[in-house]
Amino acid sequence: LLYLNDDFEGGELSFYTLRYQVWPRPGAAVPGLRRYVQSHTRLAAYEHGRNPAWDGIAIIWFDDSAALRAATLTAEYALTKADDADFIAPGPVPFIVTTEHLILG
Repeated sequence: LLYLNDDFEGGELSFYTLRYQVWPRPGAAVPGLRRYVQSHTRLAAYEHGRNPAWDGIAIIWFDDSAALRAATLTAEYALTKADDADFIAPGPVPFIVTTEHLILG
């Protein structure tokens, strides 16, 4: 879950532009990354002074946890993280690591 930094200039629309058009390019180059999906809070959720529970979520897929750990040590991963402080709220970013299971039935 991503929370927009209160000091981020440009507001939610700039956040969307950054996350959709700028970040995916270096993110796609991270070694071992199999899939990457972004889900953003709709802009309408900010209308009339409302403050949504979160601003977005990024979902990434790797073959296994070892591939994920290895990817975090690469220059490509460092490039994706370099601008986080400019728009993501300070503090820990919640995350979940899971194993996908195919269920046939």
